Amino acid sequence: MGRWSQRRRTGGGVSLNFITSFAHFGTDFIDLGYLTTVSAAAFNPNSFTVFGTDSPLSVAQNGTDGLRLDFGFDVTAATDINYQGTVPSVLSPQTFP
Repeated sequence: MGRWSQRRRTGGGVSLNFITSFAHFGTDFIDLGYLTTVSAAAFNPNSFTVFGTDSPLSVAQNGTDGLRLDFGFDVTAATDINYQGTVPSVLSPQTFP
């Protein structure tokens, strides 16, 4: 009789980055936190929406693992954010929370 393998294989594949936090610290912008490092330069503002159709005017870096979305209008009533974009290794589509 043979022996069973003594090693375990785990993981594999590509690990996708995703939104882990959503916060309002002002009336016209939303801060997003990501699992790992992101670069604001890679994101198109039109990839994000609140209220179903409204996109931010700009996307700025907020720390190494965060983005600040500036909408230019009051978004304090927004309870979720949708992302559907083409940044490599970032989960798409996703809705947070």
